[in-house]
Amino acid sequence: MIASKFGTSVTLIEEANQELHKKRGEKGYFWALDNIVIPSPTKNLDLLSTQSENNTTSGNTESEQEANPTRVVTVNKLFQQYNDKDLTMPAFARAIIPFAAKSPDDIKAVFSKLSWTSKDNFAYALAVNAGKSTMASWDKTLLKEMSNALSTFLTTSRDQNLMQKKIVDEIIGVEIKTKASTETTNQEGNDKEILNAEARQAGIDFLENNKEAYLKGDERWESGTYNDITFNNILIVHKDKASGEHLKVYRTYSDGVYTLAGKITLTDQEYSTEKDKATLSITYCNLAATKIGMEYDAPNLQRYKNKEYNANGIFDNLKKGHYNSDTHQFKPIDYKEAEKYAAKGGLAYAIWKNPSGGSGHIATLIGGYGGDGTNTMKNLKIFQAGSTFGEMVYSSGFGGNLICDFYIWIKK
Repeated sequence: MIASKFGTSVTLIEEANQELHKKRGEKGYFWALDNIVIPSPTKNLDLLSTQSENNTTSGNTESEQEANPTRVVTVNKLFQQYNDKDLTMPAFARAIIPFAAKSPDDIKAVFSKLSWTSKDNFAYALAVNAGKSTMASWDKTLLKEMSNALSTFLTTSRDQNLMQKKIVDEIIGVEIKTKASTETTNQEGNDKEILNAEARQAGIDFLENNKEAYLKGDERWESGTYNDITFNNILIVHKDKASGEHLKVYRTYSDGVYTLAGKITLTDQEYSTEKDKATLSITYCNLAATKIGMEYDAPNLQRYKNKEYNANGIFDNLKKGHYNSDTHQFKPIDYKEAEKYAAKGGLAYAIWKNPSGGSGHIATLIGGYGGDGTNTMKNLKIFQAGSTFGEMVYSSGFGGNLICDFYIWIKK
């Protein structure tokens, strides 16, 4: 009755309320006081009337339509209607769903045109209105774009976003999980492994998209808005760390993760003035590692039990087993086994505690060896933030002589 009343389908309602539907036994009903999401109707869209006219106009053949592009609905035209406020975001998303399977690059281009505060709304509207079965046929790079957008902390609807992100990530992870389970068949202990290379890549993609928020710099806590986006922290980055230009970075911190709100370039004099306002000179290896781990549903390394930890503190917590639970643990392991686990899609960390009390360091293994290709610790491939940012070999991130501890995230 609910579906027919709102002009949608039972399947779309169930998928939009997946977690709640599971709690109710997946029997096609909800309780009277349940708050549920109603997907917008997908039929009788006036927005597609132009396309319908193209398909039904007497004598208007396919070749004639191609010769008369003004009569063909395109993603760009629909985006222009949205930009002109002729379409709401939900209506715009519904209108371009038919293009997603065959023209994923056009849809990804829309994300690049949207503001930071609109990307997650667009991704949410696509996910809710398309449903899991439709999205299963979409290009994985488009789904990754949606997943990254839904990860934002710059929203008042994070819980709803994360529900849709979970669905999107399940679609992305199907092939990886199937491949991983095949590769580890008959290997001792594989029932304890947590393999999801797509989760690690989602974390890396997020960090790359918010790179300026994780560069080495000088920070201060200051709240405000930049281009209508709320921020609570400002980072000042020297040009040596930011591709040749001084930067003032506006960002939002929440639960161990920084999200980029905006950035501007600074002159040498402006940089000096802004740097003098900073309260802390810092790097963010702990935050980058935390973000990647959270994509695996691992514990928040940086913010544990309402206390924040740097790399030295995380080292101690790992050593003492503080992040372990009744069902999962960070298991200490040698670097070769850690690399093998990372190569299969598992979460593996390299971490070093500074014995002098200065800055320690943590990085995520991504599998494989670089450098001269030999299977040595210094050639391990890692991803990190810190004095340098991005993918590199161990020796570039930790230095050639530092010996780390290694941990992998597994089931008990």
